[in-house]
Amino acid sequence: MQVSRSCIEIADGNPLYFLLPKAGKPAGDKPKLTYEQLINSVVEEGQELTLSDIILRIQEKYPYYADESLQDSSTWKGSLRTTLNQKTKVFEKTVRVDDESGKKVQYWGKKRDTGDEGEEPAAGAGSAGASADQ
Repeated sequence: MQVSRSCIEIADGNPLYFLLPKAGKPAGDKPKLTYEQLINSVVEEGQELTLSDIILRIQEKYPYYADESLQDSSTWKGSLRTTLNQKTKVFEKTVRVDDESGKKVQYWGKKRDTGDEGEEPAAGAGSAGASADQ
């Protein structure tokens, strides 16, 4: 947390120094990453996390998002949710039933069959070229 040093003069004429948190400015600089890049930076291959887990990991890795003075806290979290739902070529959702509560829980992970960005792999193209070179 960033603080500013302030001073007031008390009745006997001596200064009294104290520290105040700087309001309105989150700790650290805002990462210059898209929401997709933020998510990719905290989710490893083969790993599935809930949205809450993804948010916690982003807050741990990037102090800017952990700062309580961040005005748009719910906005960036909502944007993460939207990114996960819209980037279906990058992320996949798995719904499981929690054993304890019996409720459905959504887990997010990186899609295993990535291929080239924006292109669908041709049928058999991945294995045919690899076996010919060996």
